[in-house]
Amino acid sequence: MPLVHLGDPRGNASEIVSMARTAHDAGSLIIAFPELSVTGYALDDLFRNHLMIDSALKAVLQVAEGTKDLDSLIIIGAPLELDCQLFNTAVVMAKGSILGVIPKTYLPNYNEFHEKRQFASARHQTQSWIHIGGQKVLFGTHQLFEVSAVVDLVVGVDICEDLWAPIPPSTLAALAGATVLVNISASNASIGKAAYRRSLVLGQSASCIAGQVYVGEGPGDSTTDMAWDTHSLMAENGVLLAESQRYSTEATLLTADFDLERLRADRMRLNSFRDSQMVFFDPQKQWQRHLVSLTPQPVEALDRVVPRNPYIVENSALQDEHTNEVLQIQVSGLVKRLQATNISSLVIGVSGGLDSTLALLVATRTFDLLGWDRKKIVGVSMPGFGTSERTKGNAMSLMHALGIDAREIDICDPSTQMLRDIDHPAAHGAKVWDVTYENVQAGARSSLLFRLANQVKGLVLGTGDLSELALGWSTYGVGDHMSHYSVNASVPKTLVGFIIEAQAMRPECSEELRQILMSIIETPISPELVPITDTNMNSPQLSEESVGPFELQDFYLYYTIRFGFTPAKLLFLAKQAWGADLPTQQLEHWLRVFNTKFFVQSQFKRSALPNGPKVGTGGNLSPRGDWRAPSDLSPSLWVE
Repeated sequence: MPLVHLGDPRGNASEIVSMARTAHDAGSLIIAFPELSVTGYALDDLFRNHLMIDSALKAVLQVAEGTKDLDSLIIIGAPLELDCQLFNTAVVMAKGSILGVIPKTYLPNYNEFHEKRQFASARHQTQSWIHIGGQKVLFGTHQLFEVSAVVDLVVGVDICEDLWAPIPPSTLAALAGATVLVNISASNASIGKAAYRRSLVLGQSASCIAGQVYVGEGPGDSTTDMAWDTHSLMAENGVLLAESQRYSTEATLLTADFDLERLRADRMRLNSFRDSQMVFFDPQKQWQRHLVSLTPQPVEALDRVVPRNPYIVENSALQDEHTNEVLQIQVSGLVKRLQATNISSLVIGVSGGLDSTLALLVATRTFDLLGWDRKKIVGVSMPGFGTSERTKGNAMSLMHALGIDAREIDICDPSTQMLRDIDHPAAHGAKVWDVTYENVQAGARSSLLFRLANQVKGLVLGTGDLSELALGWSTYGVGDHMSHYSVNASVPKTLVGFIIEAQAMRPECSEELRQILMSIIETPISPELVPITDTNMNSPQLSEESVGPFELQDFYLYYTIRFGFTPAKLLFLAKQAWGADLPTQQLEHWLRVFNTKFFVQSQFKRSALPNGPKVGTGGNLSPRGDWRAPSDLSPSLWVE
């Protein structure tokens, strides 16, 4: 947003060229300036003065000449005359060439606005071409600008009030293929208008699944009857990426990066977008695509934050609401399942780890909502060969603090008997702690829970989370894979811990329960299936040493199942998110582990998942929900 030299097109052109060069040097490929930026907005009847009209045209040429060495698509606002009609236009140029002129369609003529007094609507145009400085330039609204060097970068442009109309021209542009929508504006300030403007920009970017640029008026325009708040915004599919400081007295450069591949993925996924293309496609109004040859500057760091935890809301003011919403969805699903089966008791294995803790919190909240006695929730601690005193203590303390029917049943004897029955070396004293040794314990626990559920006429509540399902970190058919209902099935490990911590910090949480929950959070994640001995006591069995850091694997998981990004894109984003905190070699290593486990080793388990509620838009691996894939897929595309 440059400083406005009201009624001085030559001065405005100089400001625009200077700012365009600054923006270009900062790496900007698309550079947009406000509505009527070569003159200022509030000139009233002076727009019809021939000296002003002629000077505005010269200013357009001045900007084109002054930016001809820049590898950027530049959009400015200018009043241009065609067939004795004056139009409020957006002029699009690159490398000194004017590519197209787009007239404003909707002219406000209410309250403080009276644009129809000076300007004609795009609907009144009589020609499709305009001559500017010896160039014959396409004139009309149905124009798109495609940057050939950047996949999916197609720009659509409209002007101010166009965005406020029930069906904005930019909506049609998006349906015609535009991925970045630019609205150049000179909207004035008034109480409450900024919030409405913000919601409008966010909503348009979401409904069009596009990047939306809104460029407001800069400081210096006339304040005879209006004031200006220098408000500009950039949004991507409903998410605000950048917003200018309002009421600035200086020129402002606002920048952001759009993830075009992410937009393409969502457009491909949402069939309603494709259906709308069919409804609004008009063969009589073909869109003209200008192929623009530009060379983007190499960029090492993105002009946007890539969060390490995409499943967790970053806005601290919304975090409590977010975690409660997840719990409410889980509770709602469990309420319906209990009511549908006419069953009023639950059985849950409580390990003292994160997943079973969250499942138990969901269970107690469900029973409280239904007005049922928490003693009808049977929680079972089932210590095995590798169970530590800390996790067993946490499990029993948690159950007692929550007031459920707390039981402890040791599974060492039935596990030993099974090892003896299959003649496993461990049954004879050998320290052969292989997958059979581990899964015998998982099987013993699962069998116990299901038979106990028969006895108390209850449902077995599943505890396995989304991250473990993605990585195959579960035993097929037992334990954290199979249950009667799985409330954590679409909750990733990072979010599980975050929710538990949020519950611990709530004012109504007792100090006793808070300390237990924090102890569980601080306990290293481990299946605890291998005994602790003198030789391994300092290096216990840790899940993240096998499958990788859950924070990183959840990151890879989100962008894989939500957008279908390639491994190269995942690695690029991970480098942006972790910077120097994790070496590229580690990011690559754990990405290979993720690809192998997700695409090769786990789908057959996911194809047999029990029911469970989906909690978020970040994906779900249910074979009946978001993710359907063959169990015998060739993984070479991803692994290689």
